[in-house]
Amino acid sequence: MGAIYTEEQRERLQRHIVDLVRKNGRMTMPQLASTTYASHDSIRRYLKMLVSQGEVYVVSGKGVFLSEGVYREWLASSARKARVIRKPAQKQGKAGAQ
Repeated sequence: MGAIYTEEQRERLQRHIVDLVRKNGRMTMPQLASTTYASHDSIRRYLKMLVSQGEVYVVSGKGVFLSEGVYREWLASSARKARVIRKPAQKQGKAGAQ
């Protein structure tokens, strides 16, 4: 069984989660658990509360973001980075074929 938190500790942990997401732009559940020393179950439970309060936006398999807009920006940025990485590899393949 996990730790029993007081109301003050729960509020502090929730604020800490929001602060970490704000500071980093994106956090995964394992990162939050490791950084806060809370169990995955506790993180999951508090994220559910924070989502219902509109404090964070969670995308399964992607992470925790401050909002859907921040998630969409991260997604677009990730896609741009992937295209930049692929372009040099494609050029090398063409040069090697000649």
